[in-house]
Amino acid sequence: MSEDIYINRRKIFDNLQYLDWWAFGLLGEAGHEDETRLELTRWLSEQPMLSLEEIDGLILGGCRSNLDGYLTDSYCAVLANAFISYPEQFVKRMSGENMSDPERRQIVSLTAYGCAAPEETFERALEAAEEITGDPLRYTERELVWGEALAAAIRGQ
Repeated sequence: MSEDIYINRRKIFDNLQYLDWWAFGLLGEAGHEDETRLELTRWLSEQPMLSLEEIDGLILGGCRSNLDGYLTDSYCAVLANAFISYPEQFVKRMSGENMSDPERRQIVSLTAYGCAAPEETFERALEAAEEITGDPLRYTERELVWGEALAAAIRGQ
C-alpha cells in the first residue's frame, strides 16, 4: 500500500512539467474545475520530505506547464514553500543542466513572487536566501549566480 502511494506520488512530480492544467481541471466534478486545479497545488504544497527528483518536478512544472492566471499565483506559493524548506537543494536543482537560462529566470521570478506574502513566508524566505548567500563555498559558480539572483529577487519583493 505505501509503496503504491510512493509510486503514484513520484508519477505526479515527474509529470508536472507536462501537465495541461486546464484539461486536469476537467477530471474533477463538473462546474468545479478551478477547485480541482487548486486542490492539486494544495496537495503539492503539503507534501513532506521532498526528494531531489520531486524538487526537480516542481521546478520544471513551474516553467514548462501551461500555468496561467490564478494558477500561477497558487503555484508560486508551492515553489516558495519548496525553496523555504530546501533552499540549498532548490538552488542546486534550479541551476542544473536540464533547464535553460530563460526557464531559470522564470523560476526565480515565480519563486520570489510566492515568497512575498504573507509576512511570515517573506521572513522565512529571507532566512533561506541568507543561507544561500551566506555560505558561497557550498555552491558551484552557476549555483551561486542563480542562488544570488533568487535571493536578490526575494529581497526586492
